[in-house]
Amino acid sequence: MVPYEIDKVEASLNLGMALGFSQAIQNSGVYICMSGFIEKYDLISKNRSLGKFELVR
Repeated sequence: MVPYEIDKVEASLNLGMALGFSQAIQNSGVYICMSGFIEKYDLISKNRSLGKFELVR
């Protein structure tokens, strides 16, 4: 999936959150950090019609 554009502010936020989360997490696993969410890989998906990431519950 290729984004239309990359927002430098959001990219920096996602990177900062991911780094902080990786230092604080106590359970290993595969996590995704997108649009202010940090969750296990199977709990985040992209809503293509809205063009944003959402939690799957």
